[in-house]
Amino acid sequence: MSATLLTGAVFHGADDGGSMTGGPARAVWHTTESDPGTLAAVVRYLAWNRSAPHLVWDPSTGEIAQMIPADRAARALMHPSGTPETNRAGSACLQIEVVGRAREPFTAGPMRGRETILAWLDGLGVRRDAYSGPRMSWQQWAAFNGHCGHMHVPGNDHVDPGAIDWQALLEAAPEGNDDMWLLKDPDGPAQFLIVGGCVVYIASPVDLGDYVKRGVKYAPVAAHEARALIKTAIGR
Repeated sequence: MSATLLTGAVFHGADDGGSMTGGPARAVWHTTESDPGTLAAVVRYLAWNRSAPHLVWDPSTGEIAQMIPADRAARALMHPSGTPETNRAGSACLQIEVVGRAREPFTAGPMRGRETILAWLDGLGVRRDAYSGPRMSWQQWAAFNGHCGHMHVPGNDHVDPGAIDWQALLEAAPEGNDDMWLLKDPDGPAQFLIVGGCVVYIASPVDLGDYVKRGVKYAPVAAHEARALIKTAIGR
């Protein structure tokens, strides 16, 4: 099992929701409804409002704050009186607030630090399966093991994180690194450098260290779109 604190995240202690009730592990994704670069302000507000998640993540920068250890319940879900548990459901109900807005799916942009978070969730028993149907019934929620949005949790009325691309969010990063990796054309010398969700076409082999030092301007493109762009560039 992974550590209850995510390595690399800055810890900001906040009031938690108590102990977990047991059952399948799950992860619930939220959006903060704020702009990139507002992570610090969001953390302060969530602590003040006593509605902290486990993690707050700014995918534009890769910055991650942790507010609650993984073995304690978060407080970011509604729990109507007399209904089954939401925040405390499962052996873990890991909640991630993504700095962004539901109307602008965060999976369409850079997702720096994505694999760090997912690897941690993997270790806590959350399967890389996504739920994308209508809001779950209480029976579905009790048995759920995977990733879902705030919009899918029963007893709640929020619509975040919006129409995100679950495949792009959950797919494994090439070579275990979603910050920088290289794709090569198997039928020729062309190479494609992917850096923090951005892609650059390199017509012929180069020394990558020197290439990066030259301060090349990268065209912004979401990591999951890079494959399609590469396919088009090499005529496949």
